[in-house]
Amino acid sequence: MIIQHDWEKIARYVKEGKAHELSERDFMYLSSARKGSGGDEKVKYNDKYPKAKPRAYSFKKSYMTKLFNERMITTEEKSYILPGTVLPKEKEFDDILIETLKPYFGRTVESLKKEFPDYCSGYSEKNAIVKQIYKSENDLEETDEFQKANYKLRTLTVDEKGTPLQDMSFSAFDFEGLLKEKNWTESIVYDEMIDSKFLLVIFSKNAEGQEILNNALIWYIPKKDVNKVKDIWKEARKVIKNGIKLQQKLSHDRAGRLIFIYENNFPKSSFNKVAHVRNKAGECEYFCENANSVKLKKPAKVITLKEIPEELKDTPIPTGEYMTKQCFWFNKKYMKQQIEDFIKSY
Repeated sequence: MIIQHDWEKIARYVKEGKAHELSERDFMYLSSARKGSGGDEKVKYNDKYPKAKPRAYSFKKSYMTKLFNERMITTEEKSYILPGTVLPKEKEFDDILIETLKPYFGRTVESLKKEFPDYCSGYSEKNAIVKQIYKSENDLEETDEFQKANYKLRTLTVDEKGTPLQDMSFSAFDFEGLLKEKNWTESIVYDEMIDSKFLLVIFSKNAEGQEILNNALIWYIPKKDVNKVKDIWKEARKVIKNGIKLQQKLSHDRAGRLIFIYENNFPKSSFNKVAHVRNKAGECEYFCENANSVKLKKPAKVITLKEIPEELKDTPIPTGEYMTKQCFWFNKKYMKQQIEDFIKSY
């Protein structure tokens, strides 16, 4: 039924003279892949409508990957978002995702915790609440539909100005693996940040100062910003290839004691205002390989301070062999721009 919906949607674009607006990201399983030599080639399909790039039906990579994995690699039971196996003819999957959450808009997080008690306090408690709203036995990103259509769930908690409290993170990357990615459109970054659709669930505070489930939307990165993420990907690869640098700096720990920190030369949030690379791990680690760090094939260059404070002179200095895990992030100020029109007042 989902494939039929995709097919009908493609047909609707064409019949309404919008074939030039077709995008593979607008569909779940069956998409309209570009056909031919690429470039600026366009074909005429009706004298009344603008020319459009040649297209062909194709199953999305995420759909075929899921089919392959469930038949060849894993035998785990499937978990679904949709009730049973029926998708109402008049509704899109995206509509059902939002409609399922709508009755809970404006509800306090505390009241949701009481209604959906199967959660663990901490970073992912809101994800667990959303999962229970959908009556899913698995995390949403492990459900059949989310995996086949490359959907991702992100909960965004915003402050009084509508700015998310945190940047949006993705999986920690393998340094050498990143270098080996010669094709941008087949990179992990492209798959996770560009080719994915996001169910963004927004949390805010109401007039009484209570945290609430504010709203939700289906989002993917606008085309105009795709190349900015590509630039971050290219710059990160350039840093690894030319040499990672760890600049020693002074800071203070939670107890107020003077400590060393190490700033790397990966692209920061100021690079192009859309995305950046930074620490993924919960704690920094530069002295051994563990859950928070990786061993570098090409050691980083450690640049120490010219003058070391007396109380830190006996502090060990990294050799550059190890480094805290890194990942790509969407900047929180950028995400504010994407969701600000969807934040409601309660």
